[in-house]
Amino acid sequence: SRGNVETLFVTLLIGVLNVETGALELVNAGHDAPWRIGASGEPGQLHVSADAGGPPLGVIDNFAYPVQRFQLSPGDRLCMVTDGITEAANHVGDLYGGARLHAVLKNLDQQHSTQSIVHALRQDVETFVAGAEASDDMAILVLQWRGRQAAVNRP
Repeated sequence: SRGNVETLFVTLLIGVLNVETGALELVNAGHDAPWRIGASGEPGQLHVSADAGGPPLGVIDNFAYPVQRFQLSPGDRLCMVTDGITEAANHVGDLYGGARLHAVLKNLDQQHSTQSIVHALRQDVETFVAGAEASDDMAILVLQWRGRQAAVNRP
């Protein structure tokens, strides 16, 4: 950050998932919080206390980013998106937003694969922006933890 005269920064989300136990550790540097879709199908963002995240990389020198810990249940899916998704704008400047993202995730049941969740979000964002030029990167990552037995039985 000291030599960052252009005030450039990077948002970052780093995670480690123990595939045997479902223990998830996340470090968040100014990134949108991931969405968890549990067995009930109700999506919710992984929220923690205000001091659990941190600023984007390159903003504050020597910032100590805390590790957030979560426990996934078998079948839980995590959906991570860059802010280019929630801040995608249409031709009149309206933003896609978290409420619309939540609505799309809520309409998908447990039968939807991780790939179909990515596809549904991509399609909805494309429909919303209707060809308007993107102002940021747009990335979507969805993963599912199937449980300890699935991890033990993998080839």
